[in-house]
Amino acid sequence: MRNIQAIFGHIFILAMKNILIPTDFSQNARNALRYALAYFPETAVNFYILHIEHFENNNLEGQENFTLTLSPKTLSETQKSLQKEIDFCKKKSTNPLHNFIPLISDKSLVKAIRNCVKENEIDYIVIGTRGASERKCKNIGSVSYEIISKVKCPTIVVPKKAIYKNFKNIALPTDYNHWDKNKMYINLYETLFLKKAKLHILQIQNKNQSLTNIQENSKSFLTDLIKKINYSLYSIPNHKIEKKLQTYIDKVDINMIVIVGRNVNYVHRLLFQPKSEDIPYRLNTPFLILHD
Repeated sequence: MRNIQAIFGHIFILAMKNILIPTDFSQNARNALRYALAYFPETAVNFYILHIEHFENNNLEGQENFTLTLSPKTLSETQKSLQKEIDFCKKKSTNPLHNFIPLISDKSLVKAIRNCVKENEIDYIVIGTRGASERKCKNIGSVSYEIISKVKCPTIVVPKKAIYKNFKNIALPTDYNHWDKNKMYINLYETLFLKKAKLHILQIQNKNQSLTNIQENSKSFLTDLIKKINYSLYSIPNHKIEKKLQTYIDKVDINMIVIVGRNVNYVHRLLFQPKSEDIPYRLNTPFLILHD
């Protein structure tokens, strides 16, 4: 692992950002657009607004060779809908360095997004939690899960009731596993620096079980990285993560929750557990999913 100075040398806070926002033209997707514009108000950004035909049910099982042919009528209607999203963004943005690029794909969900990430050197994906076919259940939808679990790109997940406001506090629930890639440290530090926010590290602990050497090393590296940034350490028990996290959010004005994407267990527990009626943060608080 590189030293901290080398990591700092690769952080380009003021560089042009490339942001991908998939849309199915739903209100959830529109809210993700609105949030992304507010999140990068003064940064030079290329916003790639991508519509994937049959977005909500396009090959969620991962048959990535699947494609379809768009009829001229369908293509024309999609272009008009995308232009409405572009017009919305132009009205909302006050930054002349914001550029908006419409994209249409008839590939599978995962393949279309992976291609876009690679071809356009995407820095962040911003997605809503549910789309046009929203169901009665309140947990994050299958499209979001496909993107988070199968596309290795930092992803901001915006719940339907999330409203952007100036950042004060970011929560990081972690057991210090899967922190072995520099890119994750860079994205976390960049977020803290960009938002001038305090980091609340919520150490997830198993009862009567101490941290392993790998976990201790990750903890030491992380706290050393952010020692010049305002942060605090707090412990929550492993068997009550969701409710303890909600209690902490109620106590502290948390504006974003950060999770390591490769820690599948906690991603699933914190975002995708079906019983969410007592977990308001899933409806109100954005997530930043870190990937290597």
